[in-house]
This record gives sequence, structure tokens and C-alpha cells, in this order.
Amino acid sequence: MKTTRSRSVIGVAWAMLGAQLMSATVVGLLVGCGTKKTPTAEKGGPAKQSVTAPTTVEGNVPAGRPISRDAKTGEQLYAQHCAACHGTNGDGRGPAAVFVFPRPRDFRAGRWRLISTVNSVPTLDDLEAVLTRGMPGSAMVSWAHLSEVDRRALAEHVMKLRGDGARDIELKLAAEAEEDLSKEKLAEGIARATTPGEVFQPPVVSDSSGEAIARGKEVYLTKGCAACHGDTGRGDGQQKMVDSEGLPTRPRDLTLGIFKGNHDPKSVYRRIWLGMPGSPMPASQQLTPEQVTDMVHFVLSLSNEETREATVLKRAALAAKRTRTLPSGPDDPGWQAAKATGLQTTPLWWRDEPSRDLSVQATHDSQTLALRISWNDPTHDDAASKPDQFEDMVAAELIQDPNEPFLGMGASDAAALDVWQWRAGTHDTGASDQQSDEYPFDTPVYRELAKGAALPDFVTARVVGNPLATRESDGANLVSRGFGTLTFRPKASQVVTAEAAWKDGRWTVILRRPLVVNAQDGMSIEPGGRYSVAFAIWDGSAHDRGPQKLITLWNDLRVE
Repeated sequence: MKTTRSRSVIGVAWAMLGAQLMSATVVGLLVGCGTKKTPTAEKGGPAKQSVTAPTTVEGNVPAGRPISRDAKTGEQLYAQHCAACHGTNGDGRGPAAVFVFPRPRDFRAGRWRLISTVNSVPTLDDLEAVLTRGMPGSAMVSWAHLSEVDRRALAEHVMKLRGDGARDIELKLAAEAEEDLSKEKLAEGIARATTPGEVFQPPVVSDSSGEAIARGKEVYLTKGCAACHGDTGRGDGQQKMVDSEGLPTRPRDLTLGIFKGNHDPKSVYRRIWLGMPGSPMPASQQLTPEQVTDMVHFVLSLSNEETREATVLKRAALAAKRTRTLPSGPDDPGWQAAKATGLQTTPLWWRDEPSRDLSVQATHDSQTLALRISWNDPTHDDAASKPDQFEDMVAAELIQDPNEPFLGMGASDAAALDVWQWRAGTHDTGASDQQSDEYPFDTPVYRELAKGAALPDFVTARVVGNPLATRESDGANLVSRGFGTLTFRPKASQVVTAEAAWKDGRWTVILRRPLVVNAQDGMSIEPGGRYSVAFAIWDGSAHDRGPQKLITLWNDLRVE
């Protein structure tokens, strides 16, 4: 019998983590070490003004499908979307936290990154801005599809968690000092930790010009920015960095346009002036307002608006139109009749890379639904038979529920997710690299006695039809009811088929499945129905496997 290498069960574990709402920080707004100096008129710092209206992102909700849900409290919404990453009590240690990087924020400790105030305590508008936009480059995705009421409720609950943490810290310090802590003193401590200071209002940023960009570059090169972000802004300066929690971090490649906070001039000005508390990004209040304004123009000149917008995940609407005959393969001209919808992806484990240009098409013939998924991948990784090899993969998860469950593989109190998967390494058995093992009765003597009869198959996984041990199909059908529950369906329920082609640095994969299936085989799909669908892609050359992958938001799929 041949031994087979245990494959990293790709575990389509959507660790989408983001407990969704907020993965690497519901707001990613981390509060930092120490307070910032208050800008003054004498120093030439911009004036402080009252809180402005929250930032919003246009176009994140497809027209024609308002999100409907029963009214829920912030605590309920947090449990549904955020707790898997940030933890039930907000300590950043949810069950999915170990599978994403940057790590989910610890709200109880109050370490916020993106703040608009001089005391580094975020306003509710600050928190909502991160919920609305997400935090590109991390598992913290956009929640713009939630209503303003829901986002406000979530922001308020996050601040409640911060208050709980501040209370525990005050009590612990008092106990260590063997001091009595009055209710009044405790309330004062909690108020200090949860009450935003004055909002720093940047001046009006003038229109960009070649002269302003040139001046900004000079400031960038001479005032310390290049030491980390590199002379050309590619993030190739100082690499060994840690944040206030001792976790490794790296300077951003500014040319990729991946901004944690909003990328409008006003927001970039705030990031430079106030810094990002808790991170190696310091405040730059030694600069004049004119120098900061010029630097804003230079930083934004390193990328373009299209590139920056492409990093912000937006919910999309897909339509599967009926066709008489399904296209036969990835390159069938029949696919030209199906509209291609571009979807943005974000990595669950940080990486510097441009967009994968993910595109999805859908169609059906009243019997079978077909999804055509295409994305950029410069390397063709179709082998996973050695410890240092990983295969390219793609998966889609579907559900029909107006109250969408956790993106990271659903929830135990919701309907099961239907997961369709394709692996590039299905046909590579690695036989040439395996050694023969002698099992009981599988000896030369036994084979002689068998006189040519077929020997029993001692690979039990292959015998029962485990898709990771068989080579019968490129496609696989899985089911999930919550983080950590992803399971292959039995062999008899493997009704998903796949076909793929790699050409000119681009994968094109076709996933097909009958619309109507038995209950044990998955969720039946009906013409006229609306479904939620999300996608994940793995890059073998980047050692992607399991939760280390690129994911999309939930998107809307209408089967016409």
C-alpha cells in the first residue's frame, strides 16, 4: 500500500473572519501609548472644532435589495458578526483570532489606531467610519451594507466593552496598591477611558499641484518618513517593528494605495498629524500645517484614486440568467452572454500585493447552476504532495437567509452554509515521491497466494470517498454551521463538479451543481430566488492554506 501525505485540509474555514464586522478591530482604531500634544494657535496647528458627520462610503449596497432584519441590539449584532474574532467580551481572543493577521483589536484595553481626537479616545463617528469602510489589507471588512442604526448600535457596544475593560483595570490597580476605590473614583476612571476629547479639525487641504508634491516629497525624505516607508514609499525601509502589544508589524507600501483609514486628504492629514496610537507611526506635530498639507499631496501622488478605491471591499449584485444550454468549459464563447462582476478581496493574513482582479459570472439552464470564477495568479500551483507545496484553490459559500450569519463559515443557530470547492492539485497523487509500506497480508507471499486477484485497499480515507484522498473530481461539496465546523459531505452527496484552466497568469474555474438536490446533499436553489454568496481564493506559491487566504464580502446572487 502507498502512504499518502496528509493534506492541509484547506478547510475553507472562512475565517472570514472578520468576525466580520470587525476583524482586526471593529474599528481598528487602536488607542495608544500616551496622549498627544494639543495643537495650539501659537504653534500654527489647525484649529479644533466639534465632531463632524460620520464618513460614509457610497455604492456599497446594491440597488434594489435593502438589507432586511429584525431590530437587534448592539450586543446581538456583535455576537452575530464580531465575537468570533474579537471575543465575546471584546478581548480580541475569539476562536478565529489566531487565524488572522493583523490580530483582532482588544477593545477592553482601548488601543485604538484611527482617531480624530486629541486624547486618542475615538468618537462614535470614528468607530462608525471604520465599520463603514472596513480596514483594507486586513480581515476587518466593510459593514456599509448594515443600516446606520445597526452600525451606531455596534459602535456603542464596542465603547461599552471598553468601559468594562477600563473598570476591570481600575479595580486591578486599586487591589495591587491595596487601596479602597470609591464608586466616584471608579466612575471617573471609566469616564477618562471612554470620553472623547476635542476633535482635531484639519485645515482645508488645497488642490494638488506639481510644486506641492515636490515640496511634500522633500518633507517626506528629510523628516523621517522614508526611514520606514522607504525613499520611494514602497514600505522597504525599517522592517523589524512591533506595536504597543509587542506584535510584529510592517510599514505600508504607499504605492499600493492600501490605507487603514479613509484616503481622502482630510483623513490622511489626521493620520500624519495625530499619528496612529499604539503603532510605530508617530504624530508629526513638529511640522507646520503647510508641510503636512504638502506631504498629504505627496503621499496621495504615490497611488491613484482607482487603486485606493479598489482596496475597499464593496458588496456586489450578481445575476444568474437562464440559458438554454450551459457553456461547456472555461473558454466556451457562451460565457460572453453572462455578465462578469468584479469583486474585491482582502487577505486574512497580511501581504503586500495588488488586486487579484477577481471576476465572477453565473448562469443556469433550469437544471444546473454554473459559476465561472476567474482571477490573476502568476504561478500555476497544482501540486501538494510535498511538505513545502501548496495548491491553488477557490471556494464559494452560499446561503438563503435575510439575517446573514457570520461570514467565517456561518453559525450554529443559522441554516447550514453550502460550500463549493475546487483544488488545483486533485490529480497529483505524489506517487513518485511515496514509499511502499507492507501492511498485514500485503506481502509478496500474500500477493502470490492471491494469484492476480485485486488486493484490498488499505487506505481507509480513499475507501470511504474522502475528497482529500480520492482523485475522482476536481470539485468538492462541503457544509458548515459555524467557525471550525467545515465538513466534507459523504461521497454520495458530492454533487459539485469543477473544471479549470490556467492561461497567461490567470485561473478560470467553473463550478457546477444541480439546482435541486436532496436535503442531505445541500441547499436547493430555485429560479427567482435570492441568495448570499461569498468567495475565497488560495495562492499556493504564497503558502496559502486553511484560513490563510483572500476573501470577499457576502454578495447578492439572484437566480433569474
